Amino acid sequence: VQAHIVKLRRQLNLLEGLPPSKQPSGYDL
Repeated sequence: VQAHIVKLRRQLNLLEGLPPSKQPSGYDL
């Protein structure tokens, strides 16, 4: 399941301070 991968990428982006707009619509999963 890529859901956990998306969550990990979300955390990495949050750590880097990147805007959530760069996240795919699948981040809601």
